[in-house]
Amino acid sequence: MLNSHDILIVEDDCITRRGLEAFLQNVPSVGNIRSTTRHSFSQLPLDSYKNCQDIVVIKSYPIVIHDLKYFREADKHFSHFRALLLGENTDIQYILGAFQAGILAYLTTDAPHWEIERALKQVAEWKHYLCSQMSTELAGLLFGKSLFAETDNSPIKLNLRERELLYYLSKGFANKEIAGKLHLSEATVRNYLSRLYTKLQISHRSEAIAFACNHISAITLTDKRNFE
Repeated sequence: MLNSHDILIVEDDCITRRGLEAFLQNVPSVGNIRSTTRHSFSQLPLDSYKNCQDIVVIKSYPIVIHDLKYFREADKHFSHFRALLLGENTDIQYILGAFQAGILAYLTTDAPHWEIERALKQVAEWKHYLCSQMSTELAGLLFGKSLFAETDNSPIKLNLRERELLYYLSKGFANKEIAGKLHLSEATVRNYLSRLYTKLQISHRSEAIAFACNHISAITLTDKRNFE
């Protein structure tokens, strides 16, 4: 039986709050859910939450500068609360800034339930957690190398996720297998592939595989043992 985690959602838009509540209610380890606005949260006296066991879930803004400003202004809270940031932003510098402001964990909004549960468990123990989608890219940044060796072969700039998808396509993996490798749902893989096809201006899987093969040096893993 999983330990239950009480949640405090910090979000200004009431429709987004309801969506987050519905989203989190489907996670087995989530207990009671409450919500408040960003302004109200930033004005809370520290003593009032001194012994609070809630996990604070903050929905990130679409515009990075708004989040960074809020983090700076409410910085004293994030170092004292179990704070988890949930959003679509995959910019490494933004995520680093959030962690520097005291956020304990970052998840993308398409994170599967098992990953949400893992993040909540870590945050409940005052431990840091970064979603699997971003952890490899951040590790590459910290250690001075990318997971993928990227050259000028590719005529289109590809991000880490796109290079991962092309790598597995070139190896003949089906969507279900790719989903398992990347710890994503099959529907999410289909969505990512659809965006990738649009970016590459192609229509079929065979064209994506051909692109991968033609530009293989741009998407080859530096250490294939991590992914085979």
